[in-house]
Amino acid sequence: MNEIVAPMIKELTTIAADYVDQDTVAPIAFQGYQDYLDQGNRLNFEDQYFERRRQLAVLALAYHCQPTVATKRLLENVIWEVCNEYSWGLPAHMPLTGATYGLGSSQWIDLFAAETGATLAEIQGLIGSDLLPEINQRIDLEIERRILTPFAAHDWSWQHKANNWSAVIGGSLGLIVLIKLPKDSPRQRAFLQRLDIALQTYLNSFSDDGACVEGVSYWAYGFGYYLYFAEKMRAVLNDDRYLKNPKVAKIAAFPYLAALNQKDFVPFSDYAESELPSGLLCFCQREFGVAVPPITTVNRVDFDTCYRFAQLYRNLIWTDRLDTAATTLPSSTHYFPDVQWLIERNNESDFIFAAKGGANDESHNHLDLGHFILGDQSTQYLTDLGSGEYTRDYFQDERRYQYFIPSAPGHSLPVINGQAQIFGPYHAQTDFKAQENRLLIDLSHVYGKEAGLLSFQRQFKVSPAERQVQLCDRFEFQQDTAQVTEILISTLKPQLLDPQTVLLQAASGACQISLIGAQLSFVPVDYANHLGKTVRAYQIRADYQLARAAQVVIKFQLQTSAS
Repeated sequence: MNEIVAPMIKELTTIAADYVDQDTVAPIAFQGYQDYLDQGNRLNFEDQYFERRRQLAVLALAYHCQPTVATKRLLENVIWEVCNEYSWGLPAHMPLTGATYGLGSSQWIDLFAAETGATLAEIQGLIGSDLLPEINQRIDLEIERRILTPFAAHDWSWQHKANNWSAVIGGSLGLIVLIKLPKDSPRQRAFLQRLDIALQTYLNSFSDDGACVEGVSYWAYGFGYYLYFAEKMRAVLNDDRYLKNPKVAKIAAFPYLAALNQKDFVPFSDYAESELPSGLLCFCQREFGVAVPPITTVNRVDFDTCYRFAQLYRNLIWTDRLDTAATTLPSSTHYFPDVQWLIERNNESDFIFAAKGGANDESHNHLDLGHFILGDQSTQYLTDLGSGEYTRDYFQDERRYQYFIPSAPGHSLPVINGQAQIFGPYHAQTDFKAQENRLLIDLSHVYGKEAGLLSFQRQFKVSPAERQVQLCDRFEFQQDTAQVTEILISTLKPQLLDPQTVLLQAASGACQISLIGAQLSFVPVDYANHLGKTVRAYQIRADYQLARAAQVVIKFQLQTSAS
């Protein structure tokens, strides 16, 4: 191991020693399964599930780096209990029969069942010769029973799911097949041919611009597993087809272009604050020659609260360089034409802006066409709230948009004659004029009939050097008069400077918003964030009475703390 990953090895061995001292396998209680059925609560079960996965990954990697008898003994007990679990999947993903779990739950292949199978297979590949025969035999039996046999039995919906599922499960099963089945055997070839469906589905979920509409955290998840498998395929079978696809290099470049600063990324869709895997970034830079966000250290063990072995292990073996001298990313203006995202960062003026078009039926969809963020290196004054708490209802289309975060009123968008944007295959039309730094988004068709719209165009004119944005919404209505409420989203408590000027104040500076002709009000909204904690955001609501053809102009000016 190189010296760059020495801090990770030290942390792994320290945590493993604590586990050995406690000499207890993390429990997974039945009640967590029931809490999901009764309340739709995911966190009660998942907190225990992922603590056990933390034990499994830490003990295995610690033993791999610095083997001890005590570490191996506890690891074998953890593996045994993992093999005893009712299901390797999460309750939220299991098939239901009426009000309870279906009989196929123990053999149901979801993201985490696949990850668990891949984890055990990779552990065997690393240290299997040191494990007791009974442990290896049990792993073999459970991988066959829970993964290989059910996968072979029928086609799975995730093979055709155009998001991270096809990559994570396809990549995980690919690792299992490459490690566990005889090289180039008929069964291995048959499995890989089936898995190719999933991997091609994943690649086809990207347009040619390489942007991940699910956000950068899901880029790391799905694309990570795609590459973990692709690299293993090359190593085992000398087959690099999954690395040579031209689109793959475009996808590898996405995080750098989506970065707002050294640690934050554009927070559209179900984004959760993300520390990207150092090993994955190093691999992307080395393999594809793309720019990546600065890698200042190897990740700590707890950077991924799901404790994915594949990710942690590759941090250990792929992290081979650090950008310790990097303090800022270069200034950049980048437009992704297919997903219709504009991202600007300007270091000289300390200015960050992003806006999006897209569609209202994307994976991890939010009703957010025309939404935008504005800030500096320290603060997003107008923001996107990212991902809400994952519950049962959050992933049901008929209930999802009752949650504040994915709903249209949870974004900086207008409500038109009482109507917000609607869910469905509704696409914005955008036109980015780079020389004028002007983005035009046609939103005429993303509101229901009740909005009474003939046309609605939103235009952003961005002036990074002056730290200004001018938003102009042009409307044409079916009736002579209309009511429009422009909503702006911030986590900062707004202050009213005068009847038509709002100030958002932060330690690093402020944002002054001019809303001429509006009746202003502020509405605090409490919601559950991705971790299930109640936090507060604010809607700045600007009410306008408009004629049949009218426009609303809102001006945003960033200020320094000394302004």
